[in-house]
Amino acid sequence: MPLNERKIIEIISEECAGIDERYNGYREDIGDVITDILMYEHGHRVSKTNIQKDINKRFDDAAQILVKKRGSHTGSEESDS
Repeated sequence: MPLNERKIIEIISEECAGIDERYNGYREDIGDVITDILMYEHGHRVSKTNIQKDINKRFDDAAQILVKKRGSHTGSEESDS
């Protein structure tokens, strides 16, 4: 892995460590999403894959996980309207 890619991963890892834990394992989940996106980018550079479609799907999946995990830790979120 080239030095600049290692530096980017190092910076991203440091930034992920500073993110507030919205639920147990949140930082790890965010790191996994970023890792997947970096892998998509690498694949795109090598074989010109449809990276936008892959990234959109990964974000959609991550959003569903976030909603599910936050909901299970905070209880039901009902409004008083």
